[in-house]
Amino acid sequence: MRKHLVIVTSFLIAAVTTSSLAKDIDLQGTWQFTLIAPSTSNQYSGNIKIDASNMAQASVKTPRGMVTEKGHVDVGKDYIDIIFTTVDDTRHNGPIYNVDKFRCTSQSKDALSCHDITAGEQVHPFVVSRVKQ
Repeated sequence: MRKHLVIVTSFLIAAVTTSSLAKDIDLQGTWQFTLIAPSTSNQYSGNIKIDASNMAQASVKTPRGMVTEKGHVDVGKDYIDIIFTTVDDTRHNGPIYNVDKFRCTSQSKDALSCHDITAGEQVHPFVVSRVKQ
């Protein structure tokens, strides 16, 4: 009985530590991601730079070429939202690239598990990994 109590207590402590990690993590640095859009199977990849004020800038490789997005990071108790508000897509003709909104949870100080919720739809999860602090 005592062994089970220790195991259950350990899991509870780990759960509390993980859920508070999003709020306590220092996001400043360069992060990298790759995601596949399920409707088109197109791949999008890039780097996101987050500064000390939680302002974010991304360079994203799309099927049509590179775009730059700017925005901010909103950190809650259990989540991290990376919200882009502007996009520079001036080099392309055709459909305009929609700014992204990523809803993430912290997996560690260097890894986020994210969904692109730009159009109100959650896309398959993808990892955003810190490559430079």
